[in-house]
Amino acid sequence: MARRLRFDIEKLHNATPAFTFYALRNMITYCKDNTNYTDIIEGLAAQQGLPTGNLETPTDAVNAQMLVPATTYSRLIMDIIYETDRIKRQREEQMDLYKKQDIMGMYNAHLQNKEVGGSEQAMLGNRNRRWIPVIKAAVTLEQSFFCVGALQLPGDEGLITLLRKEGFTVTAVR
Repeated sequence: MARRLRFDIEKLHNATPAFTFYALRNMITYCKDNTNYTDIIEGLAAQQGLPTGNLETPTDAVNAQMLVPATTYSRLIMDIIYETDRIKRQREEQMDLYKKQDIMGMYNAHLQNKEVGGSEQAMLGNRNRRWIPVIKAAVTLEQSFFCVGALQLPGDEGLITLLRKEGFTVTAVR
């Protein structure tokens, strides 16, 4: 495997299956458009002297990933190794949907691809429900802006639906 990926597998000695999967997936499917918008937005806020915060701690984020069974990550890692072209095509299709701002298309593709093996509830819905009180508290104190992954937005358990159920008006900013 290490030879096929041209990667020093020893670097993953203490890594969790989730970390190993995401590291390999990002290495194999890297594209020039792989921009971290959170860093850009935090930089813009810092330039304007605006405070930033988090909806969850890094530990919370890792714990959400750990709810996906290790066997699922093992299967996904094997898919990366043996079905690299298919995985690359899927990532390119997801990036195209992202550029078109088609969050429902991204969400449906994510569910169809079963990237996290049916553990979408842990990765998306449960996290979104935990974030609602944090969002409510922040917006009652001051005007707020939240940066989340596109897949956190759509669906019955998406932030858009959950915030609307709480009485918020949610509109797209383009």
